Amino acid sequence: MPRAVSDSWLGSVLSPGWSPIRRVDVSEALAAWKADGHYPLEPAIEVASRLDGLSFRYPRPAVGESPDECSFDAAAASRSIYPQVVRGYENAIGSQLCPVGVTASRHVVLMVSGDGAIYGGYDRFLARYGGDWREAIWVIYNRISPSRITLD
Repeated sequence: MPRAVSDSWLGSVLSPGWSPIRRVDVSEALAAWKADGHYPLEPAIEVASRLDGLSFRYPRPAVGESPDECSFDAAAASRSIYPQVVRGYENAIGSQLCPVGVTASRHVVLMVSGDGAIYGGYDRFLARYGGDWREAIWVIYNRISPSRITLD
């Protein structure tokens, strides 16, 4: 992780539409989390308010393949993962999680923990992408391997 992920770099990756003061209505995310059995954690509300509706593309490892995509749509992410699966991930890390987006062209659901760390999961895979959303975007965009979590 770089010493600090700058606003100018984030603006170049998340443009158009992102700025350091960006805040959007999260009522749709709140309703989806409630309906789908997920916990509306304060850090997830913060991430959704800053990033909901934004996406970015990043290169795949094989030359010539179309790019992967990461998108932040908390309501869609909420609908894409069963709460029982999230509860299993929570047991593995000892903290609640709330879905906020997807990456790896919709294969990995991104979730925020109570301390603001970003995790990604699918099936029996769970990894920590960063201590906060800025670091997670850096890790995803630069294709840095996230820290895998062992699931029981």
